[in-house]
Amino acid sequence: MGTSVYIDGRTLNRVEESMTDLLLCELLGVEPEFLTAAVARFGFEMNAAVLSVRHSVHESSLGETDIEVVVGGAAIGADGEVDA
Repeated sequence: MGTSVYIDGRTLNRVEESMTDLLLCELLGVEPEFLTAAVARFGFEMNAAVLSVRHSVHESSLGETDIEVVVGGAAIGADGEVDA
């Protein structure tokens, strides 16, 4: 038998990057407050809705990325500049 992903009960033995990527995708897609808090952490205010969340994107306008989030609306920087 292979090694269990759990140490004891529901405690994970290890966390891989793909697990954190999928958790982040889930949070960004279903918890608007999570996106607002994440954007605020970088000094932006945001009044936008998530339009799509994609994992393991190989072809996009930004190149290759683990997670791509498309939002409708604009992010307003701490200096008041709008990044649409």
